[in-house]
Amino acid sequence: MASVRKLPSGNYQGVANWKDATGHRHRKSFTASTERKALRLAEDFEDLHAEPNATISAALDAFICSREAVTSPATVRAYNSYARTLKAQYAAFCALTEPSQKDAQSLVADMLRDGLKPKTIKNMIGLVSSSCKFSGITFPPVTLPRWELRSDFIPRENDMRMIVEEVRGTSLEIPVALGMMGLRRSEIAGLSLDDLDGNTLHIHAALVYGSDNKTHEKGTKTASSDRFITIPDNLADQIREKGFPEMSPGAVTCAFIKVAKRLGLSVRFHDLRHFFASYCHNVLGLSFAQIMALGGWKTDAALKRHYLHAMHEKEAAEKVADAIGRTFGRTL
Repeated sequence: MASVRKLPSGNYQGVANWKDATGHRHRKSFTASTERKALRLAEDFEDLHAEPNATISAALDAFICSREAVTSPATVRAYNSYARTLKAQYAAFCALTEPSQKDAQSLVADMLRDGLKPKTIKNMIGLVSSSCKFSGITFPPVTLPRWELRSDFIPRENDMRMIVEEVRGTSLEIPVALGMMGLRRSEIAGLSLDDLDGNTLHIHAALVYGSDNKTHEKGTKTASSDRFITIPDNLADQIREKGFPEMSPGAVTCAFIKVAKRLGLSVRFHDLRHFFASYCHNVLGLSFAQIMALGGWKTDAALKRHYLHAMHEKEAAEKVADAIGRTFGRTL
């Protein structure tokens, strides 16, 4: 029988108790902001395991519900979006109680045929796998489609100059400048004048969208993202004079899309962060550790995989072309 108690933090902990098919007893705890919600999470989990044929659909609901109190509103929103897509487009799979290897791999193939991007497929399969594990359902390993980086993943310097000139004197001028300094869109939206001391900026909050489609203030994406950075003196003076523009993350994205369209560029606002990593590495010669600290990356693995992969290939290609040209130039 489920129980609940108040924690020193002020939250409540619900505890589910159940027996598995072999008769062994198990306990699982849940944390929520209210006593009623904590108890409901524990009771729902007990009901799920009392039912011998729990479906993947029920497992998705139970997993997402258990994460609402401890996960970013933006993450919960993404979970709910993925779950809606799974239940609507892949209802037959979600009705299964024990998916086979063929069922799981067929789901990946169906997603690919439906035009879902490899990154989206990876995230959705990750949600299904975690939900199944949470509810005691075995989800077999699958082969995921290769995740290809865009060819225009990192903006060129000329593109950045065009963008800077285009937004000069507009509400996007400060967000674009901060984006080129490595800040995420959500981090820019979470800034206030209290975070600026001289030319030092403290990044410690973020504004993200929740499942209710409203913005919610939370901490930065990771503990490593809470950081202090130095910005140019003229940018600091401009911020003190004008303040940070009151723009939501969505408003920044919409305004930037219009700028890129006017300039004929396929650049997203988040690509400014890619440019920052590239510039720090290729032009300034900073180490991975320094770039991680400035940009708030948690591990160098993510930095290398997502941001430096494309520029390493370009750098290598240019070195080869230059060496061959100098060595064999007379005979080519």
